[in-house]
Amino acid sequence: MTHKEQQALMAYRRIRGLIIGKLEGDISRIEGILSLPDDAGMNKHFQYRKKELEEILNIISNDDK
Repeated sequence: MTHKEQQALMAYRRIRGLIIGKLEGDISRIEGILSLPDDAGMNKHFQYRKKELEEILNIISNDDK
């Protein structure tokens, strides 16, 4: 592996880590919202969004580059 390829791989891993952290944070916030009373009927929307984010997180987390 060349030096340039090593740098690219390190950058990819850093960006991947940032994205995973952001997704985990968003999922955690949505879980907090879902624990509140559903006065506005928004739980269905947030449940769908949480499922979407978890699927994306699963794809990125299982990418072993």
